[in-house]
Amino acid sequence: MKTQSMNTTHIVIVIILSIALILFSTEPLRAEPDAINASIMFFLRTSPSTQANAMGQTYGNTFHNSPMASIFHPASLGLFARGNNFGHSFYIGKVDRAPEFMIDHWYDASCTALGFNLKDYSDIPVSIGLGFHEVYQNQGLIFSRREDRWERNTQSGERSSNYDRSKGTTISVAFDYIARVSFGHTWKKAELHRWLLDVENPATELLVKTDATDFGFIVEIPLVPLLKNIVTEIEEPLPNTKFYFDPGFFYSKTNIAEKVSTTEGNRQYPLPRMVSLGINLKTGLSYLIGSDEIKLLGFNWSQELDETLIKSSEDHSTAHTRGLQDIRLFENLILGIANDKVDAFKQGFEINFADCFYLRHGRYENNEEGIKFTSKGWGINYTEIVRLPLKLFSKKENWLFHVIKNLSLEQHHSEYETKPMFMFDGSEFPNPFEGIKYNSYVIRFRIVENKS
Repeated sequence: MKTQSMNTTHIVIVIILSIALILFSTEPLRAEPDAINASIMFFLRTSPSTQANAMGQTYGNTFHNSPMASIFHPASLGLFARGNNFGHSFYIGKVDRAPEFMIDHWYDASCTALGFNLKDYSDIPVSIGLGFHEVYQNQGLIFSRREDRWERNTQSGERSSNYDRSKGTTISVAFDYIARVSFGHTWKKAELHRWLLDVENPATELLVKTDATDFGFIVEIPLVPLLKNIVTEIEEPLPNTKFYFDPGFFYSKTNIAEKVSTTEGNRQYPLPRMVSLGINLKTGLSYLIGSDEIKLLGFNWSQELDETLIKSSEDHSTAHTRGLQDIRLFENLILGIANDKVDAFKQGFEINFADCFYLRHGRYENNEEGIKFTSKGWGINYTEIVRLPLKLFSKKENWLFHVIKNLSLEQHHSEYETKPMFMFDGSEFPNPFEGIKYNSYVIRFRIVENKS
């Protein structure tokens, strides 16, 4: 039997580990040599998850149930694997990007995840996630060739389009002992294709390719079980219920590339290397019925900061930087005070009604570029609506009950609410996020009855 001193020691170890991970995230990393010209492949910064986009593009509430979360936060797959053996997320139709500015400019993404939880077969508290994602962005420019010139004409002749594309593989490992700690790494290939028009000369083709990596970690601390190990007199608020209160911290660094190849020879284009830092809180009340658990009401909140690790010099050259740049841990991350020098300040929440219905809201601020918007969205878990009465009233289990019990089919929607932007002379123009809507499906299931 574990003594109180042993439990206290474990808690101290968890706290020290969390602090060590924070320090690791701020540790200066090797700077890259100067790279000429501005950053390229900004599509790699486009947030793909419909659930996250409904919450101001913050990802802290999506790690356990959204395969697409791994595109921005590789460590999420380890937590996803705790309760899922398979997951697939895809859009319902393509997402129109900047509809106020361009026609046929769209974005598409999908992700497939596989999970294996050793705790389903043994006492080893380790889960392993493997994911494959693809992102494609069509820039909406089609050209037609007439003799030796290229024109903006789509009626006849040879056509070609501008596009961005990325494919990646992610592996993540999570440890579920006292605290949930997950690490993840992504290897991806990205390419950009452009036709550059010239009035007097034939168009030239620009092709940029690179192999890049992402990495990150997530720490979640289930405080209620930890406190029960110290204060054994703690009781649940209601009979047959379980209260949970899980704060967390997460970090990721994305788009790390040593070399970018281009058809323009020695001209280099640095990727939009990003560091993301966030905190989140998951809390709620569950009802216990036999070996099953029904979540009565849940509230999830998350706050996240993004910073581009690229520095411009007076000679217009750029270089990748290191550390957290202008992010201030206490002021910006803990207190939630926006920083004009930080690329993005994101905050959002989710209200969970019995795992059947989700309401989401968030806000996004980029003071440096003057981009601000709020977001909203919803989600429905169709199988949970069927599963809920079965848990309450069914006393017999058969193969159909087992399938329904372990299968989730979800639909999610998000949209942005924006305000007009203003030029230096005071003139008004539309916000580039105006009119963007995301609609997606998520399919998840587990084969083995989950014990974690």
